[in-house]
Amino acid sequence: EDLFSFQKRERSEGSADNHALVFNYVNTSNVIDEELNLKTILSIGRHWKGSVTDATLNKYALPDYTHINLDVFFTIKKLKHLRPELLITSKIANGNIPNNPNLYFNKVDMFHLDLILNYNF
Repeated sequence: EDLFSFQKRERSEGSADNHALVFNYVNTSNVIDEELNLKTILSIGRHWKGSVTDATLNKYALPDYTHINLDVFFTIKKLKHLRPELLITSKIANGNIPNNPNLYFNKVDMFHLDLILNYNF
């Protein structure tokens, strides 16, 4: 929930003794004679998890990591209902991870890019 720490594409379920510090920066600007508005959200978070070998504290064996998101929302005045979005996210492992691909594959040391076409009726 935003009250404590939230980042898009982030889940903390299955974690006990989970700590996070998140920085969010929001910027809105008009581009090209006010026909195109951009809203950017930069989010940087440092997440401390329980040990990857302790299933009671870390059910999904997710190591400590730094999570970076850049979210760009486009508002095009001529296309009232269309709101394209570009989401770039990366998770970088922190600390020592045992030499086991199951502990980092599709969890950390990854880069993800989404182009989302939102259409509001």
